[in-house]
Amino acid sequence: MSMRVALKSLPREKADTVACQLAMALMLLDDDPAAAHAYAQAAVHRAGRVGVVREIAGLAAYRAGDWATALRDLRAHRRITGDQTNLAIIADAERGRGRPQEAIQLAEEADLAELPTATRVELAIVVSGAWRDQGDLDRARKALEIPELDPDTAYAFSARLFEAYADVLKTLGDPAARDWAVRAGVAEQAWARREGGDLDDDAEFSIRDLGEIIE
Repeated sequence: MSMRVALKSLPREKADTVACQLAMALMLLDDDPAAAHAYAQAAVHRAGRVGVVREIAGLAAYRAGDWATALRDLRAHRRITGDQTNLAIIADAERGRGRPQEAIQLAEEADLAELPTATRVELAIVVSGAWRDQGDLDRARKALEIPELDPDTAYAFSARLFEAYADVLKTLGDPAARDWAVRAGVAEQAWARREGGDLDDDAEFSIRDLGEIIE
């Protein structure tokens, strides 16, 4: 749903103002998260019952490190819309507040089958981090051993997943960490080539026979 459509329930003048505030928040999100956060909160003050407003505000708060506000706004977005896309970010904000067990519980209560694949993978990475926060490296490793941890195929999320797995294995002293780190690099390069137009716009890119690349 476009931002304009989402704001259609507001009076036109207010909708225009909120749309501008949200546009500024999105534009500044990478370079100036604090300013993005301020613009997004201004939009919340005007239209806090609109789902997209709370979502952008929550993402801006998360990027600015304001975990409490991120949780408030992203939970509101989830409640208003029923959208589960930001579940991993909500869990990570719980980690940011020093509550890793809350992040784990959130994942345990989620219907993983209903989540988009990318969200499910990000949630696994967050849960792994939460177990590491508590010093449990074995569970941190197991949290990442999901079907998407396919050593032969790279998806858009694979580089982050492989890298997280490699890092846990390295901490555990497992020599397989090196292979997974290489796979992470290959996956990242594959998707950089895809975005550059060198590869077909497919859902996945095969990296089978990776052993030859590692050698």
